[in-house]
Amino acid sequence: AVYFSGATDNSQVLDTRGGQDPSRSTTISENFEVEQVKAGTNCTFFLTKAGEVYAFGKGDYGRLGLGLTVITKFWVSQGGYGHGYAMDEEGAVYVWGDSDYGKLGTGESRHLQAPERHNFFTGKEVADISCGWQHSAAACDGKLYSWGLADDERLGQRPPNTLAPVEAPLPAGCGQVTKVCCGQNFTLASTDSGQLLVTGGTSAASNFKVKDLEGERVFQLAAGAEHGLILTEGGNVWTFGDSAISGTGGTVLLSQPVQLSDLPTIAFVACSAKCSFAITPTNEVYSWGHSLSQTPQLVDAASGANIRQISGGIDHCAWFTTPPPTSVTSNAVVPVQKAPFAVSLTPDTFTD
Repeated sequence: AVYFSGATDNSQVLDTRGGQDPSRSTTISENFEVEQVKAGTNCTFFLTKAGEVYAFGKGDYGRLGLGLTVITKFWVSQGGYGHGYAMDEEGAVYVWGDSDYGKLGTGESRHLQAPERHNFFTGKEVADISCGWQHSAAACDGKLYSWGLADDERLGQRPPNTLAPVEAPLPAGCGQVTKVCCGQNFTLASTDSGQLLVTGGTSAASNFKVKDLEGERVFQLAAGAEHGLILTEGGNVWTFGDSAISGTGGTVLLSQPVQLSDLPTIAFVACSAKCSFAITPTNEVYSWGHSLSQTPQLVDAASGANIRQISGGIDHCAWFTTPPPTSVTSNAVVPVQKAPFAVSLTPDTFTD
């Protein structure tokens, strides 16, 4: 089953009332076997177990990525004017959407209304890609590449802006980069040794620095506009950034990760632009952030819904019951390998 919460002004939530509490999308839940859902910038994507990809919501700047062929993973932005990346079954990477500041990494600033192959990734083993507001990053061959707007040190390298991926310098001995996650003006990454790397934003880092998690290993990363979450292999959640959204209830910006010790053991974390979510192994959902409590609170409206994953966009969220991968290696979608297609859906699509 699929649920939505948040804004409805661009049809980014389908046949639900929106608002703070999640409500069930009858159209999707009763007509599709959903494998994954991604909330983007005023738009939403969902993938069926048959390998079919659907997109709906605001479609300017090519953000819906219509025209994708056979894919195995894809990533979309939750802010800016919307852009995305996809990987096909042969490992080729495609890109589409808004290109401001060079965040598509194609070497030019041309918007792409339909997906085009990204030649930089040819021959590289891509572990993860993440789309920020005005920048992007990728973990390839154990290295970290970043491109787009360079302000606030978000690229992990000194300005100027870059129109194509550039390898970011990393601390010696940190290991091979396996995950990457972009916020509005910062970037998170983790390595095969379980270390957390952070640059930009409130981290006060001009390039990637190792952040201490008291010996815990990173399991999953999530990022909002000005805050981030780190889930460790032990089920603990660490937070940093905007104090009003971080979950600590404090008033000071967090430049170093702080553990949210009041949370129980957590299996999955997610961020929308200004809110955070944590899901326990028994499918209890906690939330906090903008228009919510400043500290984690149990979401009563999700009780009994068996929510296993949440994807946060800029002003809406998708809640769904598909279990996450047992070994989280990225925030990408991993569908069945079958030729998908994309269509724009509206509340009237399935009416007689």
